[in-house]
Amino acid sequence: MKKSKKLISFISAATLLASAMPVMYAAAETNAAYQHRLNDSAFITTYNRFLSNVKNSMNSIDTNRNNYFDFDDFQAIETAINSIYAERGFKGDAIPTRSVNGEYNGFTADQLDINKDTIISVTDYCSLLYTLQSDYDFDYNTTECYAIIKNCKKTDAKSLIVPSEIYVDGKIMPVMEIAPNAFSKCKSLTDIKIESFKLPQWIDKYNNPFDSEKVGKPAASSYMCIDGYAFNGCKKLTKISLPDNVVFTADAFNNSGLSSKVENIDGVNYFKENSDRWFACGITNSNKAIQNGVFKLNDNAVAITTYLFYGDGNIKEFLYNKSKLNFIADYTFENCENLEKVNNNSYENLSADEKEFINKFVSVFNSTKFIIDATEAQINDIAAAIRNEIKCENVDVLNEEQQRAAVNALGRHVYSTTYYNDFDIYGGEKYNKDNYGIRAHQFKSNSFYVNTPYNVGDYSRRNIYSPNASFLTGTTECAGFSFTTSLVLDKLGIKNYNIGGHAHALNLVFIGTEKNGKWYQVDLSDDGDRENELNDNGTRKYANKQAFLDSIKDKNFLGNPSQKYYGLACNTEFESYESSRGKKINISHDDMIFSTKDNDTVLVVNAYASDLLGKGFDCLKNDIKNGIVELESDYNWAEKDCAKYCYDNHFVPRKSQWVNEYYNRNVYLCSDGHMDENYYMIGDKVYYQDSAVIARDFELDGQLFYTDSEGRIIKNQWINQYYNKSAYARNDGHIDNDWYMIGNKVYHQDTLQTTPFEIDGIYYNVNGDGELISNN
Repeated sequence: MKKSKKLISFISAATLLASAMPVMYAAAETNAAYQHRLNDSAFITTYNRFLSNVKNSMNSIDTNRNNYFDFDDFQAIETAINSIYAERGFKGDAIPTRSVNGEYNGFTADQLDINKDTIISVTDYCSLLYTLQSDYDFDYNTTECYAIIKNCKKTDAKSLIVPSEIYVDGKIMPVMEIAPNAFSKCKSLTDIKIESFKLPQWIDKYNNPFDSEKVGKPAASSYMCIDGYAFNGCKKLTKISLPDNVVFTADAFNNSGLSSKVENIDGVNYFKENSDRWFACGITNSNKAIQNGVFKLNDNAVAITTYLFYGDGNIKEFLYNKSKLNFIADYTFENCENLEKVNNNSYENLSADEKEFINKFVSVFNSTKFIIDATEAQINDIAAAIRNEIKCENVDVLNEEQQRAAVNALGRHVYSTTYYNDFDIYGGEKYNKDNYGIRAHQFKSNSFYVNTPYNVGDYSRRNIYSPNASFLTGTTECAGFSFTTSLVLDKLGIKNYNIGGHAHALNLVFIGTEKNGKWYQVDLSDDGDRENELNDNGTRKYANKQAFLDSIKDKNFLGNPSQKYYGLACNTEFESYESSRGKKINISHDDMIFSTKDNDTVLVVNAYASDLLGKGFDCLKNDIKNGIVELESDYNWAEKDCAKYCYDNHFVPRKSQWVNEYYNRNVYLCSDGHMDENYYMIGDKVYYQDSAVIARDFELDGQLFYTDSEGRIIKNQWINQYYNKSAYARNDGHIDNDWYMIGNKVYHQDTLQTTPFEIDGIYYNVNGDGELISNN
C-alpha cells in the first residue's frame, strides 16, 4: 500500500514498523565490574555541590571564543579527556589530575577537571553536558533511548548550537528530534547549528576501544528529525548548519526565515543550506522526478531527508553523486518493487565502497528487486553449501535425518557469520539474572554511553529489522535471525513458520513426514554461545574464532517440541522470494497464536477462523488438509461480510445446526454457515431477539418451526397448522413440506398416501383410503 509522502519522525516511524512486522527487543547488557556508569541521584548531588565551579570554568573552556559554552566547546573537552583515557587503554573510571602531564587538545589537566574534584572522570563529561542542556526542555524515549528537544529556554539568543547528545538517567543518549514549535519563542534567533552525533570515543561492551576507523564519524542510527514548524515564528533565522544525518520535510521551516531556502527542481524539493550542500526533502511531481524509470538525485544533495518514493512502482534505477550523498532516510525506496539498479549496477556489481554505503541503509531498499536479488543469491549459496555439507545435492525431498542435519548446518552457519545485535538501555538495577532468569555473563556494558552497534553503529536504525540484514550486513536481531532461518529452510523444502511476540522471534520447524513428523522450536538468535561471549569475570570465553566454531561443531539447534504459546510473526517480504512465496503468513494478526500438541504432529492455532481462511493465510490450506494444522477449539467464531460463522478445529464451517455461542446461549447456523440473528435458545427454549419474548412459529434458514407454550421446539410429531390440516415436525423440529394430513388422511405432495411410509426412522401405516392407522 502506497503511503503519502510526509515526514515520519522517529516516533511515528517506530509505530509504522511495529504494524508491519513484530518488533523483537533484546535485553540490555550490563555488568557492574565493567561499567562506567553514574549513579544519577549521586551525580545530581555532586553536580549541585560543584555548580559554581562548573560555571566558573566556562570562561577557560570557551574554545571557539563566542563568549558562550556550547557544544563545540564540549566536543573539544570530550576529545581531550578521551585522549587521556586512550593513553591508558581506556582503563579506569577516574584519573587523578596529578598523574596527567602536558596538554591535551590545548587543555591542561586542571582545565579538564571541570568540577574541581582533583580527578578527571565521566563526571566531568556529564557536568559539561548537564550545564549545556539546561538551556532546553526535553522529552525522552527510553525504549529506543533518545531525547527530544521540546523547547528552547534561551529565548533571547541570536545564535544557538543544538546539542547532539545529553546526559540523563545515568546515560549519555543522542538527541534525535526537534519538536514542533521548539524554537518558536526565539524571536531574535538569526543562526543555528545542529550538531552531528558522533560515535563516542570510549569503549565497547567487550572493554575494547571502538573501531578506530569509525570513531568520530556520524552515526546513521542517530539521525536528527526536525518536525514541521520547528522554527515557527523565527522570521530572523536565515542561517542554519544541519547535521550529516537528518530527517525533515519542507514544512520543518515553514513560517521562518529559512522557508525561502526550499526550492523545487525537477519535481523534487531541495533545502539549500548553501550553494553545494542540498537536502532532498520532498516530492512535488513524481512523474517529473522519474524520467524513463530513472531518478537522478541532484549532484549537490548530501542527504535524502524523507521517504521520497515509498511504494512507487515506476522507479527502476536510482542515480546519486557518490562523493556527496551521506544519508538516506528510512523508507525512501521501500516497496519500490521494480527498482533493480543503483548507479547503473545491481547490488552484486557495486564497488566495495558503494556496497559499504548501501549496507548502511539496507532497510531503505526493503522489497525492491535491487536488494531482493542480492539476498536471493545469498540464500541460494547458503542452501547449496548446506546440501553439500550433508551430502544431498541431488535430493529433491530431504528425509528426516537430512532435515535435522540441514537445520543444524544452518545454525552453525548463522552463528559463525551473523552478529546478534542488541541495545543497552538501562543497567544492572533493572536487568539481572535474578529478575529475568538470564545468565549474567551475557550482559556486559562497559560505557555510560548507549554503546551497542544498534544505537551508535554507522547504520540506519531500522537496518537490524531488515529481512536482508543478516545476509548483507551480518548484523541483525531475533526477527532477522528468524527470517533468515525461514528463507533458507524454505529453499531446502523444510516446512516452518515464524513465531514470536513483542519480546522475541523464533521458528517452528516441522521435521519428518506428515504422518510421523513433529514440530520443533528453533532459535538461532539465542546468544548464549556467541564468539565474543564473556565469562562472569569479564574474560573472553573463546580464545579465538576457531575455538568458538569448535564449540558449536556438534551443537543441536533443534529444541524440543514447544508447548509454549507464541504469537504469529508476520512479514510481507516472504512473498518476494520464490521459494517462500505462499508458504508464510503475510498479514499481521495479534490474536494468532501457535503452539504444538504434546507427542503429536499437530500445530495448534488459536485465532479467529475468518482471518485464517482469509487473504494471507492460504499457506495453511495444505497443512489443514493434511491434518497437521488445527484450530485450538472445536468451536471457533468469526465475523465475515457482516455475519458470524463458526468453524470446527479442522477449519470446516458448521452449518444447519444449533451451536453454543457463549454461556448457556445457543444460536442457529444456516445452510451457508452464517448465524441467524433473530432467534436464539437458552436451555431448550427459543426466544425472539429478547429473552422476554418466547418464539412461537418461526422460520430459520427457510424452514418453518413450531414451539409449545413454553418455547420448546416441537419435534417428531404431527402438528395442527390450521383448520383440519396438520404438518409433520421432523426430529430437528423443522416442518416437513412433503407430507401433510387432512383429518386422518395422509398426503404426499398432494397425492393420497395408501402404503406405509417412513419419516425420520418412524414408519406409519395407512389403509387403502389413506387414513392413518398407526406407527411402528
